[in-house]
Amino acid sequence: MSAKEAAKVIDFFTNDIEANKILKGERGVPINTKVLTALKADLDATSADSFDLIQRGAAYATKLPPNDPPAWTNILTTIFTPKVEKPIIAGTITPKAGVELFRTEASAALAAP
Repeated sequence: MSAKEAAKVIDFFTNDIEANKILKGERGVPINTKVLTALKADLDATSADSFDLIQRGAAYATKLPPNDPPAWTNILTTIFTPKVEKPIIAGTITPKAGVELFRTEASAALAAP
């Protein structure tokens, strides 16, 4: 299947009202509001409750924080924990020195290709 054909299949299941009437939310609550509105009238009580729960939850949803940079795991395990966190806890460096060290080494890790 080509990418164009795959996109058509996804579009069909996402946006076609008749297809979604057949599925009746079998694959989850439709993301297309026109499809969602069209299905609500024909739902059984359990499906209607599921759709309602998703809509009520949306009122509390917030944007996700940005993803960690790709180098974060390396920064955490090779810079932050061994060179900053543990020495500060042990009292071998000051928090100020730890911040300076972290900024220097983390900046270099983030700048690396």
